[in-house]
Amino acid sequence: TGRCLTISPDYIKYADDEVLCIPQIEDLEGIENAEAIASVDGVDIGFLGPADLALSMGVERGHPDHEAALQRFRKGCARAGKPSGIPVANGLDAKRRIEEGFQFIDLGNDLRFLEITAKENFLEVKDLL
Repeated sequence: TGRCLTISPDYIKYADDEVLCIPQIEDLEGIENAEAIASVDGVDIGFLGPADLALSMGVERGHPDHEAALQRFRKGCARAGKPSGIPVANGLDAKRRIEEGFQFIDLGNDLRFLEITAKENFLEVKDLL
């Protein structure tokens, strides 16, 4: 709507309509409770932290147990009637996760964009160094 909610005197009146509540799940306890978490009144989307999940599981990303946990999370959110979200590294990963049923895709972030841009700029000048 273009309202600046942090300045608006009626912030409270519009906040629930303007702000999403997106808890991020990063461990197996959260995975096993995905449906209950997504069912909480006010939660709009369930979101995964796949790298931290893998770390908490003691496995690499992409390990079969890790992938199974991601799908359990997605299904738990679906049972609660809420979209599930996941960050991805590129368009191909986005397509795969969308085909699996994830509905909220984080295709990029500031760190990734900075990394890509720095790499591109370095490659342009590396022969001069």
